[in-house]
Amino acid sequence: MIETSHQRAQRRWKERHPTHEANYRLKKRYGITLAQKELLLQEQGNKCAICLCNIESTTKCAVDHDHTTKRIRGILCIGCNRSMGRLGDSYEKLERVAMYLASAEMGYRFVGAEGGGNILI
Repeated sequence: MIETSHQRAQRRWKERHPTHEANYRLKKRYGITLAQKELLLQEQGNKCAICLCNIESTTKCAVDHDHTTKRIRGILCIGCNRSMGRLGDSYEKLERVAMYLASAEMGYRFVGAEGGGNILI
């Protein structure tokens, strides 16, 4: 594919202003700047708020936020952020994951029942 002069100019501008796009996205989505995201990460000791793995840079992590209130909860590694998203940020589902793992560790098979009841086999 041949690059047009407009595309070339855009690419050069982005190379000269590497943080502009990240700042724009962060401001639009969460109301913070890249510098504020870096500060949040530093306040957490450069670790994921859930699994405590080291996070080397702000490009290797995600801003975790409440989808209803838009309030920022912390900085997560990509894996924990995806897991939270897949579970729908649900306390109930997270508790069920914990019960499932604990029951397996004790040698039981955990079978969730409708209505909130739980069965160990």
